[in-house]
Amino acid sequence: MKHSDLKIQSLLKKYLAGNCNQEETIEVEIWYSTLDKEQLTAIGNIEKRDIEERIWANLKENLKDKDQNNLHPSVLKRFVWFSAAASITLLISLGIYFYGIKINTQRIASGKNVMIEKIDTDFSNLTASIRIIILPDGSKVSLQPRSRIKYLNNFTKNTREVSLEGEAFFNVVKNPKKPFIVFARNISTTVLGTSFTIKAFSSQDNITVSVKTGKVIVSELEDGKQKSISKTLILTPNQQAVFLTSEKVFKKELVEKPIALLNQKMAFEEKPVNEVFEAFNNYYGIKIKYNVELLKKCTITASFYNETFYEKLEMLCKILGATYEINGTEIQIKSDGCNNPKL
Repeated sequence: MKHSDLKIQSLLKKYLAGNCNQEETIEVEIWYSTLDKEQLTAIGNIEKRDIEERIWANLKENLKDKDQNNLHPSVLKRFVWFSAAASITLLISLGIYFYGIKINTQRIASGKNVMIEKIDTDFSNLTASIRIIILPDGSKVSLQPRSRIKYLNNFTKNTREVSLEGEAFFNVVKNPKKPFIVFARNISTTVLGTSFTIKAFSSQDNITVSVKTGKVIVSELEDGKQKSISKTLILTPNQQAVFLTSEKVFKKELVEKPIALLNQKMAFEEKPVNEVFEAFNNYYGIKIKYNVELLKKCTITASFYNETFYEKLEMLCKILGATYEINGTEIQIKSDGCNNPKL
């Protein structure tokens, strides 16, 4: 049995028991809503019924403030199962649901690019400088040279959908009822309100999505449709997903230059290591792992100003007599014990 199969089986048990956290719930519901007929047949009828009943229970809970008397269950069920899977499951999982509107999910594929079917507005940057574009909802796009975005004039009506060729930084206005979706070659990026960069030049092999603030869901697309849950990632600040187009896999890692999430001075006076690393985690959103037993008596005295994340990390390691490694989106501190143990 594949590792991914074991993972989804484990998640399903937690989901049906009501023990999944928010991100795990998103994973299960996206996975289930993207199964084809043959895959659905392979799931037992009882288990399938239990999954659907739990999703339906989530819907009813999220609709408790709405006028449910005017909503026939069969209409809502058809809406859930046949609408854009990633967008709807994201809304359900976050407790944000809307009704009475039809989402346009039709796409056309042109080579490796996934485009919105009907284009009303098209911006191209043929200059050597960044071009700033304000979208109808107030979201701001910093469009790099040799890049292009397209969107429908009524894109604020239901979901806010943009197609990108090249590179752009998006600062999205938050709107829980209208997710913002960017289609770039064969991936989609879905957010509610955040800032992030997408680099998807057709002349380059890989596609990169880097998050500055908020949280995004990145998914692989095939003919405009989301693929399996194994091709979906959730990214938080200072994380990025690199989609390797030749292998059709995502690689999740830290951005090249992590930025501070808080605007405050970092200064420590004889502070225990665990407090310092916790402060770094809060400041950059990056988890630092270390041997707690080896370093529990160590203290750090240091003040940081305009140094980069990695410059600060180097200073910490020098104080502790340690080194570090980058493992995906985490930092691993390697040490045999610090230079200044507190007795």
